[in-house]
Amino acid sequence: MAAAVRRERVEAVIIVGCLLVGIGVGMIAGNAGAGALIGLGIGFLGEALFGRGRTPWSRSRSAE
Repeated sequence: MAAAVRRERVEAVIIVGCLLVGIGVGMIAGNAGAGALIGLGIGFLGEALFGRGRTPWSRSRSAE
């Protein structure tokens, strides 16, 4: 149980970290809004690649 909670926190850190880096780069480039969206997109891609290993839109066993 504790390992699952830690794993979810790591995923949240990936998204938030990429978002903050995107905002910083966007501020340097002169467009923080675009940087935030790019950082958020990269964060979601990173979460998908390094996430819990779940497949999106899959049916759970409890639904069967």
